[in-house]
Amino acid sequence: MKTILTLIIALFVMPASAKVFKCKVNGQTKYQQAPCSANDSGEITIKPNVMSTEGIRQQIAADEEERIRQQQIAEILATKAAQEKVDQATIDMAKNMKRMNKKINQMNRQSIISGQKMDNIHREIKGY
Repeated sequence: MKTILTLIIALFVMPASAKVFKCKVNGQTKYQQAPCSANDSGEITIKPNVMSTEGIRQQIAADEEERIRQQQIAEILATKAAQEKVDQATIDMAKNMKRMNKKINQMNRQSIISGQKMDNIHREIKGY
């Protein structure tokens, strides 16, 4: 927004120039827009009050560089935040896998024990 406002102001700054004459009338120096009489005339050149656009250009360039730098920082932070979420999800998945493997091992042990009990029951039944 600051950059846009600066550009608008720069566009409307118009150089102002006018001829000014330094005249001596009755021993006094006077400045006027109309030429003096032939004997005491002297034209003065006034440089227009023109604002240099170089400073404005430099400020616009600096603002643009800062905007780009801020955007890059935001992208880096967003990437870092996304990576942290992925890392946390990976850790959570590893914990869940460990818990699931523990349950599977428990169930396998129970299955083996149940199978052994069934074998014992079959042997007992056949032995009678």
